[in-house]
Amino acid sequence: MKTSQTHYRKGGCIFSLVKLAILSAIVLAVALYFSLSYVVDYVLKTATSGTGIDAGVSNVTMGISEQKIEVENFYISNPPSFKKCNAIEFKDAVIDADISVGDILAKKLIVLDEIKVVGLKMNLDMKTGSGINALTTAPVSNLTEIKDLMMKKFGVDQNAQSSQSQASTSNSSDSGEWRIIIKKMIFDDGTLDGSVNAKAIKIALPSFELKNIGVDEGGLTPTQLVAEIVGQLSYVATKNIVKDVVNQSVDAGKEGTTKALDKVKNSLKNIFKSN
Repeated sequence: MKTSQTHYRKGGCIFSLVKLAILSAIVLAVALYFSLSYVVDYVLKTATSGTGIDAGVSNVTMGISEQKIEVENFYISNPPSFKKCNAIEFKDAVIDADISVGDILAKKLIVLDEIKVVGLKMNLDMKTGSGINALTTAPVSNLTEIKDLMMKKFGVDQNAQSSQSQASTSNSSDSGEWRIIIKKMIFDDGTLDGSVNAKAIKIALPSFELKNIGVDEGGLTPTQLVAEIVGQLSYVATKNIVKDVVNQSVDAGKEGTTKALDKVKNSLKNIFKSN
């Protein structure tokens, strides 16, 4: 009789431990679900702190079984020297993540296979030098300033360390910071709004992709990642402005090749001429 009671108590203890483990897992999952938005928002604000730029998201949800993350209402604000508004924002993004526990724990590395962004909006404020050659002389814009500020922030962090620490941060596996790789970013239904040399522009952006962000470096820190993506988006914006001007000029000059080329030349001179 005592033996059966002992077995019963042991079985009851094991059952209680199983229940406790399941309950703990549920509590952890619920906590992660409700805190993920806060964590991502905090990481973005930390990455941009000290630059005068603000960044954040309104909501982040994760499907653990599918390893997919949905981000809503992402934004990066303009630098302080530009008008107060968001430089980059989007409504929704779905992230397909390759979550490897080994890489996360041992290397502090997160690999994102694909990010599909819907509703990208870039508010561009660009100033160039005189002439068409201004395109090849790094025109200054709110986007290029964001990149410069982010890189300066990362550079200051590096310079504050000893030379031995700098050597170790060059190897991503030894760095204490989390690093991220994005294999592909797809942008759909985007718009480019703003001005070039005070001339208003508004363009519907075609779908485009950014690939292998941080792959060669073995991952980028959040600060580096923001700088790299903003830099590439700045290039995409400039390219589409020129393409739009050329297309409009060619359409307006269909009566002859010479006239069309003249219109392209004059339009480019006009939009990339400093006031």
